[in-house]
Amino acid sequence: MTKQNTTNYDVIVIGAGPAGYSCAIRCAQLGLSTVCVDNWRNNKGQRVLGGVHLNSGCVAALTLLESAKLYHALNHDLAKRGIHVENITLDMAKLVQHKDEVIDAMGHKISDLFAHHKVASIHAHARLLGSKVVELTPLDGSPVSTIQGKHIILATGSSPIPLPYAKVDNEFIFDSFAALNMTSLPKKLAIIGAGVNGLELASIWSRLGSETILLDAQESFLPLPDQQLSREAYRIFTEQNLDLRLGARVISAKKSRSKVIVDYQDTEGTHNLRVDRLIVATGRRPNTENLAAREANLLLDENGYVHVDEKCRTNLPGVYAIGDLNLLGPMLAHKGIEEGVYVAEHIAGHNSTINYDALPSVIYTDLKLPGWGRLSKR
Repeated sequence: MTKQNTTNYDVIVIGAGPAGYSCAIRCAQLGLSTVCVDNWRNNKGQRVLGGVHLNSGCVAALTLLESAKLYHALNHDLAKRGIHVENITLDMAKLVQHKDEVIDAMGHKISDLFAHHKVASIHAHARLLGSKVVELTPLDGSPVSTIQGKHIILATGSSPIPLPYAKVDNEFIFDSFAALNMTSLPKKLAIIGAGVNGLELASIWSRLGSETILLDAQESFLPLPDQQLSREAYRIFTEQNLDLRLGARVISAKKSRSKVIVDYQDTEGTHNLRVDRLIVATGRRPNTENLAAREANLLLDENGYVHVDEKCRTNLPGVYAIGDLNLLGPMLAHKGIEEGVYVAEHIAGHNSTINYDALPSVIYTDLKLPGWGRLSKR
């Protein structure tokens, strides 16, 4: 915990993901006394900043994908160029360790930015008690305390949505976070969900050599992007040996000895699939459970999202919700960053805007360039 002479701040930011740390840094740059409270711990139980985006989302996935692309190129692509490599081996534990080292280095950079801009940092679970009061429960067992702020920004991000018929044990059935820490290579892998998250994970494991099957209840593939792109992406993915099964609704998944038995239904009936590991990648939900005391009367919708107006203001005076907690835009890191900076500047009296229609959306995968070449000639 960074020492402070007072428990009163101009701004309290709850959450140190992209939305939270961007907001905290911008507030401090604008002369506001700022504290950022976060409760994330890594696999070793150590405090790390950066939230989902850094620790178990895009950055973690991209690091593994880059390693998987190198491994695949050594095994399949370099020989075509006259480069021959022999005795290639894969050390999954080392691969995950490298990912963790990249995350750790980037987390330290966020800590350095906090120190440089004089953002106070507290490692604790934060709970909103009212429009100006936050309760802190330290993770080291220290006594519960409170801090006060003129403005409070909620930026606690989101978590994987659990499925009651595919209970995660992170040994055989993994959520999308834990899947990035698997230290053994499954011979046969199934992923529930062929959306953005599922495709990113599939690209990693298929490149490393797993037979990868994606099961998605939707009949159409990637319905939100331009459909010409979606059709071409579907063709390229299937050519790269991703087994995409659309209209496949999973009805049960359970561990059986050293395998996972997955039952799913499609237009042809019920099917049984036997795999080594299963990943559940069916989307995320906002982290609003126990974020506010009942007496605070923070207004949420039926899915747990915080009600906000066009300026990210909640129903409580001086309290804002940004990033994955609101429905103003997609659940993307750069959307959260834009909102964090916007709210900081709004608090400081600056006039700024966000154009949600101009926010890009990206799926991190590995598509062969010749496929896109054919697309460009049409």
